[in-house]
Amino acid sequence: MVSSVKIEVIALLINILLIIFHYDKQNKDHVRYRLFSLCLYTSAISICFDIITCFTIEYIDKVPYFFNMLVNSFYFAIMDITFSLTAIYCFYVLFEHVSPKKCLHYAVQVVSVLCLTLVILLFVNVQTGIFFSIENGQYIRGDYNKIGHVFLLFELVLLCICYLRYRKVESQSVHRLMKLIPFIVILLVGVQILIPDILLNGTLSTVVCFVLFISFQNNRLGQDDLTEVYNRHQFFRDIEKINRKKRNIHFILIHLEEFETVNKKFGIQKGDDLLYTIARYLENFDSHYFVYRFGNTQFLLLGEDITKHQAMNNAQMIYQRFMDPWTFSQVEYILNISLGHMYQENFEEENIMLIDKLEYTLSCAREAKNSLLFYDQHLKDKYERNNEIIACIKKAIEQESFEVYYQPVYDCHSHNYHTAESLLRLFDEHGEMISPTEFIPVAEKNGLLDNITWIVIKKVCQFLGENKDLSIKSISINVSMQQLTDKTLLQRIRSSLYQYDIAPEQLKLEITDRVIAKNIRQVSWVMNQFIQEGIQFYLDDFGIGYSNLASVLSLPFETVKLDKTLIDDIVQNHHAYEAIKYIVNMLHYSGFQIVVEGLETKEIVDKIIELPVDKIQGFYFAKPMNEKDTKQFYQSYE
Repeated sequence: MVSSVKIEVIALLINILLIIFHYDKQNKDHVRYRLFSLCLYTSAISICFDIITCFTIEYIDKVPYFFNMLVNSFYFAIMDITFSLTAIYCFYVLFEHVSPKKCLHYAVQVVSVLCLTLVILLFVNVQTGIFFSIENGQYIRGDYNKIGHVFLLFELVLLCICYLRYRKVESQSVHRLMKLIPFIVILLVGVQILIPDILLNGTLSTVVCFVLFISFQNNRLGQDDLTEVYNRHQFFRDIEKINRKKRNIHFILIHLEEFETVNKKFGIQKGDDLLYTIARYLENFDSHYFVYRFGNTQFLLLGEDITKHQAMNNAQMIYQRFMDPWTFSQVEYILNISLGHMYQENFEEENIMLIDKLEYTLSCAREAKNSLLFYDQHLKDKYERNNEIIACIKKAIEQESFEVYYQPVYDCHSHNYHTAESLLRLFDEHGEMISPTEFIPVAEKNGLLDNITWIVIKKVCQFLGENKDLSIKSISINVSMQQLTDKTLLQRIRSSLYQYDIAPEQLKLEITDRVIAKNIRQVSWVMNQFIQEGIQFYLDDFGIGYSNLASVLSLPFETVKLDKTLIDDIVQNHHAYEAIKYIVNMLHYSGFQIVVEGLETKEIVDKIIELPVDKIQGFYFAKPMNEKDTKQFYQSYE
């Protein structure tokens, strides 16, 4: 009896530690958290009563009969409730991501009926002694003393049957649980039945709770709580180990495109179910791969000792699987994904470089829209070129070595040049110019465009301030949505105008259709703030198709610049000419000035002049020039 009490005391101490470590204020309202808390509390209470009953039986002649019967009956009841709650918890984690929930409801009903049956029999026990009785100063076990263990084994069998039915959709945590729990329960129940004098009920409940805590309730550092695959932190830990082994490694990075649509259409809970379903597929795809939830809607697979041929096939298989619908919570849905993958032999690379390459590969796949992309030599060259450009941009920002070129704009009314557009130029270490179409998108992606814009604004204002004798009435500057929504933009422009003694109307801001399409209300509000200061706006690249005509007409632009693609065909195509003529007349009628840009030949210029446009910009009149050449150009027309 003394040894039994010692075992139960140890079990109680472990149970108390589990209660302490389990406490989590943030998750206290979660069903799984509350259910497991009940398991821990009832387990601790049952162990306490188990210890008490040891002493009441040991000193049975000194303990009142009524108290002894009450304590032992309550011990039977609370132990039965503990095992029932534990079983219900196991069914819950088993069916948590299985729909519909009928099976879970049935299982809970069966367990509840068994629990209630035993509690009712405890009342019968007082008269019949089927569980236990106290007679002539002795504790006597009844014929049905072990019925609680029989019920427990029945619940275990039911749990195993349900697991076998749904094992394909279960996580690795559930698989590990179902390999371990039956063995523990059968072992301890068997020992208890064979050696009834050793009390192991409290030990059994504590061991089971400990296993459940490790498997599901402990928020492990390396596991994602929702999908139960590894997380980003664990990936970096694993890659450090693999780095030292120099093995052939295959990386697959998957991004679920527009996943917010799933949450909006079906609800966040079903969105979580879909992520869980995808995680199970990836986890069971190939035993050579480890699966990580790398971002909110990103999964990363890391495969060891994979041949390049296998790697290519595996990436293609996963990509093809996403072309088919996913079934989750009785719903079918087809996801768009972008997939980038990379194969490295004798892998040995810094984590930062590895992730940078993977994310670059994925970003290229995303640009291609719902595609699969392999980090091959072509992509490697693009990646290295991308890094070279980033380095050049950062150096130019640091040293303010960007050059601003100016392209004069021809005025159709005065037949002269009074305005210009500022155009940024970047040169590499060899003095070769990097095209704006190449470095501007790179700067935008890497959050460097804001710094560049301030350099341009400063240089333009400085140029205007130092050349007031020129006939330049205004210069336009391109700004993005990022700069337009910067709360300090107006103040900083105001400061630059004041510093170089420039009038607000000498500075024009150009924004594109694409900027308007992102948030027309925000754009309208910002534009009005600037217009009140005397700074007007140009709409650049009109006609590309990001915004509709109605939205353009609703905004206070001073000038609309027709994109080159609109007028390319007007010489050969009479219908195109008439359409452009209609657009120009309509825009004029709405109060806008019209600039046509990108003109390169006399033939098309003559055709455009027939239209009532206000200004023309293009190589036919003048190419972009540096500051020195710009001065000479305007001086020659004075």
